[in-house]
Amino acid sequence: MKCCVLDCETTAENVVEKTKPEAITVSFHDFPSDTNTRNLWLKSLCIKDPLPEDAKICSLHFLDDELQHKDGITKISDGAIPITLQFCTMCLDSQNMLYSMTKYKLEDIYKHLTGKPVFTYKHMKPAVCMTCLESLVDMNKFRLMGLKSRAILAQFGM
Repeated sequence: MKCCVLDCETTAENVVEKTKPEAITVSFHDFPSDTNTRNLWLKSLCIKDPLPEDAKICSLHFLDDELQHKDGITKISDGAIPITLQFCTMCLDSQNMLYSMTKYKLEDIYKHLTGKPVFTYKHMKPAVCMTCLESLVDMNKFRLMGLKSRAILAQFGM
């Protein structure tokens, strides 16, 4: 089994090599039968129909919050649209599961810390890997702690 997305090299055989034991599980999924959803997927992935009947897409083309895990089975959430270009906005990691910056309200934190808005391009969804997500949250806590201590010290005329 191979992911049919252009330049994606994920296969059932190499999926173990692509993932770290403590990281993610890669799953393979059929294309939707609903015509509208199928057409959105094909357009997003720059793929032309008809696809081979056995065409599959791997879960690496979806953000974590677009996948539902239950009883060892991974399903794609309704309304999820896969993308070909997916990487961590901060460290450019493309091998691990990514998390939506929008869902976790990280765009404002990113902008406060870097002074720049989150970079977006075409169908790319702003996303971060777990390491960068944790770092952003920790840096924001540090930033807020510094602002709070500054305000307290200012009250005492320091």
